[in-house]
Amino acid sequence: MRTFLLTFTLFFGFLSLAEAQRATVTELNISSAMTDNRRILFNERSTALALNVEYDDVKMIRAKISGVLKKRLKFFDTWETEGEAHVTTITPPEFNNQLTPYVSQDTINRIAANLDIQASDVKVLGLGSGKKVFNGELGETFFIIIQSRKLLAIREAIYLEYLKNGGPKSGPKAFNPRRFFPHITVGFTHDDIHESDGLLKDVEHSLDRRFLLRVTGL
Repeated sequence: MRTFLLTFTLFFGFLSLAEAQRATVTELNISSAMTDNRRILFNERSTALALNVEYDDVKMIRAKISGVLKKRLKFFDTWETEGEAHVTTITPPEFNNQLTPYVSQDTINRIAANLDIQASDVKVLGLGSGKKVFNGELGETFFIIIQSRKLLAIREAIYLEYLKNGGPKSGPKAFNPRRFFPHITVGFTHDDIHESDGLLKDVEHSLDRRFLLRVTGL
């Protein structure tokens, strides 16, 4: 009888723990509109390349994460003062440190336009986050982790142009089109955190299990 009671208690103890863990997960829903951005115009950027993405759901989940954290998340406002959403496809460090002088910004924009970057597939994999200490305070950044076959193909087309013009295949300044961590930045507590800070924005390294991100309407 004592063994039965111990087993019974442990069983329901595990159930209670599982329920508690589920209760701490916050569900975030975004619409499938974010995965189809053909209606949004392609904007040419300086020293970068990006797929422009529907912004409304990004604002919505930023507000929800802010509520969970009980602190207001900031957002990237350099391109648009009111904010916007995008998937960086060529980063400024890649352009400045690897692609220049082999591929110009005009050539990058032309390749992206010819391959119709705004028709790129967007597969949402989850919500990611990363941490960094800012002046003694722990800061966080949040982002939607995605996959995209077309964005990778655009990077590879840029790579072919880079090779054609004498870009090195190896070494510290070589451009690697497959080293690519596509994501949509949602917001951050202090400032954005990048790969140069040691953050790899993919499912393996940065999936945040405090949140369950769902795409509705697919």
